Amino acid sequence: MKGRRLLVALLAAIVLVAMPYSSLQPFEGARHRPYSELQERVPEGFYDSDGDLLWDSQEGTYGTRADVVDTDGDLLPDGVEVNFWLALAAQRPHSSANPTDDPDGDGLVNVLDPDSDDDGLLDGWEAANGLDPSTDQTNPGGAPDEYQYYSSYRGDRNDRDGDWLPDGWEEALGVDERDADPDGDGVDNGHEYLRGTDPNGPDALYGGTPLGADTDGDGVQDRVETGLGLSAARNDTDGDGLADGLEMYELRTDPHDADTDDDGLGDGAEVAAGTSPVLADTDGDTLDDPLEVSTSPLVPDTDKDLIPDNEEVTPVLDSDHDGLPDAVELASSYLGGRTDPNDPDTDDDGLEDGAEDRNRNGRREGDSPTDGDSDWGEGGETDPTLGDTDGGGRGDQDEVLARDDPLNPSDDRQQPQDPINRPPRRNPNPRQVDLRPLGWVLLVVAIMLLALILTLMVYNTTATKEGFLEEVLEALREGERVLYDITLTDDVRESIFAAYRSFLGVMARHGHVRDDPTTAREFARAVRAAMDVDDDALHAFTVIFEVARYSDHQMGLADRDDALAAFAAVRSSVEGGMRGGRAAARRGEEAHA
Repeated sequence: MKGRRLLVALLAAIVLVAMPYSSLQPFEGARHRPYSELQERVPEGFYDSDGDLLWDSQEGTYGTRADVVDTDGDLLPDGVEVNFWLALAAQRPHSSANPTDDPDGDGLVNVLDPDSDDDGLLDGWEAANGLDPSTDQTNPGGAPDEYQYYSSYRGDRNDRDGDWLPDGWEEALGVDERDADPDGDGVDNGHEYLRGTDPNGPDALYGGTPLGADTDGDGVQDRVETGLGLSAARNDTDGDGLADGLEMYELRTDPHDADTDDDGLGDGAEVAAGTSPVLADTDGDTLDDPLEVSTSPLVPDTDKDLIPDNEEVTPVLDSDHDGLPDAVELASSYLGGRTDPNDPDTDDDGLEDGAEDRNRNGRREGDSPTDGDSDWGEGGETDPTLGDTDGGGRGDQDEVLARDDPLNPSDDRQQPQDPINRPPRRNPNPRQVDLRPLGWVLLVVAIMLLALILTLMVYNTTATKEGFLEEVLEALREGERVLYDITLTDDVRESIFAAYRSFLGVMARHGHVRDDPTTAREFARAVRAAMDVDDDALHAFTVIFEVARYSDHQMGLADRDDALAAFAAVRSSVEGGMRGGRAAARRGEEAHA
């Protein structure tokens, strides 16, 4: 067994050493048959004119068009959609999920109906977000699918009265019952929420002049923006170049998140490029949009040779998974030099490099960030090599979270004693050194050293992991004790922070987080990387952390109870994982005995 482990370690070392010298296979160099030659060799009708992975002869069978990638415009290319419906029908034999079924009875079969279940959500959006596009209520007993649009709502995420409306929205607008119609306009509160209209006044959908106050002119009334956790003073809350109203009512993107689909491309950049800002993989070929450099992100089979792009093209290398390909980072030229292809956040400001360089061109776009003529929200970008792009004294992420302008130094409220911007940590134009001429001797030495390191890591991981998890459990128990001691006179928010502080201290001591995670996403990612935790437990744990940190509503004992439940669920999940790990270790020892 030890010999096998050593062999695996040696093989891994060889791969690691050889990786920097491997070359990406370009699309043009892939071994495939050109489309023109394919047409000459294959009988008519058995090639794919539009590259949607559906033969022309099959398009007629389903009623789709052979010259249009996505006939019904539902964000699923025709071939991808047919395969999706066939797979869904196989999972649910008694449902209306076949490509030619018509679950909503509107006369359009699934492959020709952009919204097959008539719930107001495009089939492609539902498929990408884990919903069933053949029914308007994927989870029986839960909220209908149409209420899932605001799944990333940034205010109070609780729904204590079970009416499918976030409590924060109800409190901000002074409404309570979903079916009530306080303004008597024939639209109940539930559908006012879904439409983004005012439940207390005449309705004016986006595209007209709002009948209520609209300070920032984004087409969304101030009171509605307040209820949804958006800025009533800035027409582009998330700074992605798209007005809040445009995102809410037309594009269905998240007005709180500059990159709704988390593919490393900002929503505004995707709209300009023609890719989907709500799908990380617009054409459904399993290659995320930023990785399709030599292929089209809009067509799943760019060269139309009946082989999907993902089977022909080596994905673009992005070592740190920040949305910027390594080649772009190595050739980049920002105000502080180039970014590090092995560090997702080169300037350590809490914003990943790809989120700052939204168009991924290796340079900062926009006017001078140090003057008062800001173009934030209009194409201007923060710099991924400077923690404080405008030099005003506050970090870029701090300003974004506070809904201030990171490209305008005049709104930085205070100057810290230590400057945020630091000199670049590397030469922006390093001299490239080719190590290959050093020959096999250096390679063998490197392999042996890496093998030794990997072997030591294998033997030390188990004991280190066990001790870390014991500390985690004690921190969680301490957090529960703090929460149990909360009284009506205590500051609930501060007590929740205190409960998390011990847990974060353990994570920081073992190197799983920097001093304090700056975003809920960073927090969840760090916990998931450090230990095996049930997804539902981690979600509840993260939500309480985010609500306590970023919401401004009064927190009470009900929030304390939610936090207690979240801590207990995570602790139970960690304890279960430890028991399973010990049992597996015992079985392994018995097998070797």
